[in-house]
Amino acid sequence: NKALSQTNNIKSQYLLGPGDGINILFYGLDLYSGFYVIDPDGFIDLPEIRSFYVKNLTVQELNKALTEAYEKYIINPDLKITLASFRPITVYISGEVRNPGVYTFKSSLSEIPTENELGILNFDQQGLIKNLNTRLYDAIRKANGVNNYADLANIKIIRKNSNSQGGGKITTTIDLLSTLTKGELNQNIRLYDEDYII
Repeated sequence: NKALSQTNNIKSQYLLGPGDGINILFYGLDLYSGFYVIDPDGFIDLPEIRSFYVKNLTVQELNKALTEAYEKYIINPDLKITLASFRPITVYISGEVRNPGVYTFKSSLSEIPTENELGILNFDQQGLIKNLNTRLYDAIRKANGVNNYADLANIKIIRKNSNSQGGGKITTTIDLLSTLTKGELNQNIRLYDEDYII
């Protein structure tokens, strides 16, 4: 199993999906630049190339794919893609929680974020808010907490992996007990759409 952390050079990355909004800036071509929302089938409608499938791509993968696609229409295409709005995420939680099941969280982000290599969202340098997103604690809270048999030092997370890192699923074990006893907040990880928590 591949870990969600930097183990084996695998980094957890945000995967685009229906309902996400992205800004695409075409340098030197303001006519093409704009805000695009991913439709329910995973496509965005772009100038010249029309429908383009983007579901489960990272921002970096989409940038590369669009640069290659636009080489047919533009000499040396130069574009920048940023996430502008986020779809609600659905996570699955099972095991020793009081109410296992499927839970949906709406995005509370209202500014345009940037994404660092670990996929943790940070606002630009004016930064009024940082890392405002759904975390592991939120899912446990929504499932009405854990029962007496829960092993908080061994919470397993299974997540979709980006295509550029081999696809499939990646897993990690989270030790929330260390967060509670030692204050190691890095264990309260950000959740992505379709994460499975055990």
